[in-house]
Amino acid sequence: MTLKAIKVLAEFQWGFSVRVAGTSAASLVYSIPPPTTLVGAFMKALAQYLTDKGVSNLGESYLEGHRLVSSAEKARKIIKAATARYIPETTVPLDHGDILRMERGPYTRWKDDISRWFGISAFGKVYYPRGLIEIIYVIDLREIEKVFKVKLEDKDLFKALWNITWIGSKEGIVTVKDVELGSIEPVVTITKPLYHYFPKVAILEEGISGSYIITMMPRLDVRAYTFGELAITQLLEEYIIPAKSLRPFIPDAVYVTKLSNSGIAYKCAFRGEEIFVIWRK
Repeated sequence: MTLKAIKVLAEFQWGFSVRVAGTSAASLVYSIPPPTTLVGAFMKALAQYLTDKGVSNLGESYLEGHRLVSSAEKARKIIKAATARYIPETTVPLDHGDILRMERGPYTRWKDDISRWFGISAFGKVYYPRGLIEIIYVIDLREIEKVFKVKLEDKDLFKALWNITWIGSKEGIVTVKDVELGSIEPVVTITKPLYHYFPKVAILEEGISGSYIITMMPRLDVRAYTFGELAITQLLEEYIIPAKSLRPFIPDAVYVTKLSNSGIAYKCAFRGEEIFVIWRK
């Protein structure tokens, strides 16, 4: 296994919208993009780069027998982990809901129950204008070669990740400010504070201190990418987000001293050393 870490620093234009798994009309949103959304941003950028090179022609989805599969499914072996943190400088992320619908369609109303004529729904979003997000991916270079039948050098990964244009819905436009590649190695003792979110299952509860929020987000799982095969709500797990609050989002740091058998910590050699925790599986 040839693992590398990639750190992407991106700036939102106005913010983003990532609907909470399992919601429809309510349009609740995550306060920070979950791992599956980060993977989608990565794979779109990589697929576009390989298409421009004439290596691949990967669309948003493809047929595999009788199954309709998201192209992000290709990432299940390539991307071992994805995590993020905010770096607020002049603004903080703030959840908001705009009214999306005032009335129900005539065919959904009950004639004798006027209360059912009005189905006011809000469209959730996170306002974070000119706000920075730092994303870390752990990727397996050999799997990229197997999946796309092409060997990518560091310069190819740089160019591909500079192609990230949005995170979440297509209106969540971002500008990539920096991309770094670094080698990684597992560490036994975590000597620095952690700023990026990670699965709760990766640590022991008595081994964490600091301000954090526990929230449910979808994990990376191959079954999530086949449409209709499994409800996304069945793939949710608890994540620890180092933060004092989510609304508004006030980032913080946590200190971890004990990992569980399900977790592993990595040290990354970027311009500055980063330590983060991921799900061992």
